Amino acid sequence: MKKTFYTLLYVWTILWMVSCQSEQIEAPGQQGGDTETGTELSISIGDEFVVGGRSAITSSDNVQHLEHVYAYLFEGTGPDAVCVYNQDLGWEPKESLDAPFTCRLKTELKPNVTYTLLAVGADNNLDTYRFPFSDTDAHAGEAVEGKKLEDIMLSLSKEADKMAYTEVFGGMTTCTRADAVIHVSLNRCIAGVLCYLKDIPAVKSGYDIVGIRLKSQTELNNRLDLNQLTYFQLPEEERGSFFGTYDAASGEASTLLASCDLINDWGAQKPGIADGEDGILDIPAYDDGSVATVQGSCLMGAYMIPLQDTKLSIQLVGKKDDEAEHELTAEEGGVYGVSLAGGNAGDKYDIEVNHIYSIGRKPFSDSTEGDAPASLAGGQLVAEAADWDSISYDIEFPIVSLTAMLRVGYNADHYVFNCVGTIEKVQVVDQVMDGGQARSWTLTACYGKDAPEKDWMFFRIPGQTEWTTTLHGTGNAEVEVMINDFVRKRAEWSTSDADYAEKVANDIRTAELKLVTQGREMLPYRVPVKQYNAITVQVAGRYLGFSRLDFRLKEVNGEVQFAIGNYDADFDRETGEVPSSAKYGWGFHDTSYERHIYGNGNRIEDNGYETVKRTLKSWKSTDTDYPKMYISSALFWSIVNAKEYSSKSGHVESILTPLGVDGNHPDYKQYLQFEDFWFMPAPNELEAFMETVWSAIQAGKDMKANVQENENYWTCISKVGGNVTQNEETTCINLETRTSTIATYYSGRREQHLYRIARNFVE
Repeated sequence: MKKTFYTLLYVWTILWMVSCQSEQIEAPGQQGGDTETGTELSISIGDEFVVGGRSAITSSDNVQHLEHVYAYLFEGTGPDAVCVYNQDLGWEPKESLDAPFTCRLKTELKPNVTYTLLAVGADNNLDTYRFPFSDTDAHAGEAVEGKKLEDIMLSLSKEADKMAYTEVFGGMTTCTRADAVIHVSLNRCIAGVLCYLKDIPAVKSGYDIVGIRLKSQTELNNRLDLNQLTYFQLPEEERGSFFGTYDAASGEASTLLASCDLINDWGAQKPGIADGEDGILDIPAYDDGSVATVQGSCLMGAYMIPLQDTKLSIQLVGKKDDEAEHELTAEEGGVYGVSLAGGNAGDKYDIEVNHIYSIGRKPFSDSTEGDAPASLAGGQLVAEAADWDSISYDIEFPIVSLTAMLRVGYNADHYVFNCVGTIEKVQVVDQVMDGGQARSWTLTACYGKDAPEKDWMFFRIPGQTEWTTTLHGTGNAEVEVMINDFVRKRAEWSTSDADYAEKVANDIRTAELKLVTQGREMLPYRVPVKQYNAITVQVAGRYLGFSRLDFRLKEVNGEVQFAIGNYDADFDRETGEVPSSAKYGWGFHDTSYERHIYGNGNRIEDNGYETVKRTLKSWKSTDTDYPKMYISSALFWSIVNAKEYSSKSGHVESILTPLGVDGNHPDYKQYLQFEDFWFMPAPNELEAFMETVWSAIQAGKDMKANVQENENYWTCISKVGGNVTQNEETTCINLETRTSTIATYYSGRREQHLYRIARNFVE
């Protein structure tokens, strides 16, 4: 009987274990031990967890937003403990979490070993933070393993504006194989600042006020040592400090936390007053169902890595007529210091972890009940600090993030597009939480009221044929952004001017990609876009615009191809600096067709445009090599990169379509009708360009021209003909001597020389 009892008990136990394990959440796509045999991991987040209420701070509610949770397992407990395993835990965002989140580690723990387990949660992936190590390109992967516990670090990406919308949670504990369940409590690792203002002056010191910026007196931190998470394991009376650090190597210092565009985003209007008179901006009340503000106010906020010994301030932004925006100084009455409640007016203070600092009261995001914006009309601004976890309101939160986002493939703070137009792909990320409905959005380009260059960006969904200046969509989407050529004459600039190189280096037009989520018009998501103008060069009584970067070739699967657009002739997308000094093949990648290039009577020493045009017209479509000549010639591929809308060229959609290499492409004549195409310059034109840039190099100035010293640059003049097995001579320009050089072009292989394109101006 006893044997039967234990047999039944054993069977019941197995069935119970299988039943429990089947309810565990499995993290997809991870390698490691079997899910059913791995140690159970139980994660709790604070005392009361509500998720999905925001991705920007619009109230002092204790609301969190998490999209990803990762676990990192270290063998050992001291600073030398080594990461042996990491896992994306398969977290699925929910409206609320009324019980701990459970899953299983998909790896087996060794017996008689004590481990340290680190868990980190964030509301996006790599857009804002890198962790647990600043030199890894992913939050989970092979690059993480083998690193030491003392090196774990949360590092802010260089796109620091994302900081305003991102919060991070973390927790740490020790465990062994004997633990049936590993319990980890996640705590907010960052702080937040909420700024709610009213009585904003319309005019100050002769400037029309157009914006407000929330700033820190000291530079913001961009790194956080995750070893500090042991802070949360200690009783409050034993806790020390918890602050981040600033790493100058990881980006430019910043003091800006958040900003308000009072005119474009908040609809502020200047009252009927004369310049110089007092007056308050008229700002309409706002309510989209998720965010509500009272009339005359504006609202902004940001998360930040804990910062020691600083002081917050409010700074007004003004404009005069068509001048650029200007941050008003304290002497101009445009800076308002913010003291900490309970402290002295001039004292600095700490921005502490898991605290919300409120300048003005805003207890509810979607209601104005209890609102009390801070006034700029007089008196001292005060920030009230509160432990975020202590704030709890019995309200319902929406299950979507505040606004849709744009993710771009470049650092918007540093990157500037080349003057040669291109098609850039960006991602619209709706950020709808689990169970939410995809929202509608509108993407436009915002050039600014007084921008001299407008209508140079266009949009479409991949696969569409028509471009538009206003794109409507729903939910997540990939979008193509067409950026036109920027080739504008600067004939009034003289190379003898002392500031000539600086003028050229800063000859940039700017705009913003503006994504408006339906129902949230006052809180658009913006990404800056900057583009260099071509470099103006005078030669033989004409002016040309030269590209700032060399036209590159690329190799795909062992075959050399010409780049489309400037994708392979880019400035560094992270730093904005010129690319490395690698050399690229010029002109042809099939020397069999070299005899067809230029030809007698087509070459003009001073006019590359006419040389190229005559050459292309001399090619006959009846020639059996006709299709291959196109694909083998830089002449043709420079032309098909034209992307300018103008009264001369009209709509150039056909030029924007990359052509195949099977010869089934349109006749070249359709391209020659556009007068504004890029071309290879003639020798005298290229020499003039080299002379211009060389003068700046000699003076120690940077024109952002990426001209490489002691290198040969090809021109559009070639002495060719006869048998293709013979050596051919081609003219090129050497930067060091700034003279024409006859280079031997050997049949059957490609000499490595550089290639810089030019273009006529749009008049």
